[in-house]
Amino acid sequence: GMLGASAFVLIAKNCRRSRIFNAVNTLFSVFSILLIVYLINDCVATQERQVWQVTERSKLAFVFMTFIITTALSSKWYRWLFSNKFMRFLSGISYNLYIWHQWLAVQCKNTWRIPKWSGEIPPNMLNITYWMNRYAVVITVFAFAAAILATYLIEKPFANLIMGRPVFPFFAKKHLKTANLTDEECISEEESAPLSAEVDSFADTVDSDEPTEDAAANPWGEQETDRNDSDMMVLISGFLLFLPLMRSIILGEEMSSWKNYARRRIARIVPSYYFAVLLLFFASALPTGAYATTADALKDLFAHLTFTQTLWVNTYIATPLDVVLWTVAIEVWFYVLFPFVAEFIKGPRNKNRQSFTPAYGIFFIFAVFNIINYVYTENFVLKGNVYLAMRINQFLSLIHI
Repeated sequence: GMLGASAFVLIAKNCRRSRIFNAVNTLFSVFSILLIVYLINDCVATQERQVWQVTERSKLAFVFMTFIITTALSSKWYRWLFSNKFMRFLSGISYNLYIWHQWLAVQCKNTWRIPKWSGEIPPNMLNITYWMNRYAVVITVFAFAAAILATYLIEKPFANLIMGRPVFPFFAKKHLKTANLTDEECISEEESAPLSAEVDSFADTVDSDEPTEDAAANPWGEQETDRNDSDMMVLISGFLLFLPLMRSIILGEEMSSWKNYARRRIARIVPSYYFAVLLLFFASALPTGAYATTADALKDLFAHLTFTQTLWVNTYIATPLDVVLWTVAIEVWFYVLFPFVAEFIKGPRNKNRQSFTPAYGIFFIFAVFNIINYVYTENFVLKGNVYLAMRINQFLSLIHI
């Protein structure tokens, strides 16, 4: 993602836009989509999907990054397909859609049994198609409803409060000009948030504690593609976060302060995340007796509030809270590290060296993390310890392209 941002800024600076240039990028974008579909189908077809994800990550990341860059440089009509009002609306609610889709899907199927079913074995494991189709519609409606409510009643009001803007700007339009940041600045990073381009698939709607491999099946009976979507989400984060830095280094544009960076990340991530954690903890986990001891409950709550749940198994994949929140924790710690990475890449404030230092910095970080990734892939993935390797690689994938 970081290398992609560098390439994008260099291309935008040195290449003259024309109809032919736009048309060529449009074709490459379409071709990239076809390659992504091919790679995902290849992942589905293999028996060892987690091994495929680790060993083939670079290929998928390269193709996906090609799609991002070529789409951004494509013809206007083609770009509109990805940046119209409806897509922007999906982008705005996608973070909360990601947070709530899995928990609601599991509750609908196992706890509330909506659509209605009886017996011990869920209908999707019996490949009952008519039930699975109705179930898909139900969880889609529930998830979008929850995402819309959480976005407009929780995320945006608290984000406005943190950013010093009117909490409900719809009722105070005349005061918008007095905000600390302009609308353009807010849209540039807040609306293109880390999880905004990832409207997660509803294929992964079965809770992880079901005993057989068939439990990985989606509502339509097909097996999931594991966490390739999460990898791409992280790649987009690297691209979006690194883009202002490269514009500053290569184009000489002024970069926002790290204080504003921190405020924007907090405004986008924390309100919806804390709301979900606290609501599920006090309204679901505690009333249903999900914890064996009070200590377990406090540990789980503390781990989630501090974004450290991935450090312990019982707060990570065995938590009665929303399991998908582990990806948010990974992202947050990358946000904490990013300013240090950025300052390292920017290098000394020497104008004569400024244009060379970023390339060396990027190469150094890329090389170190690829070496670590190679060591763990060779010693864990290919020797059968896929679980440990996957956990480590979730972090390595933050920088590994």
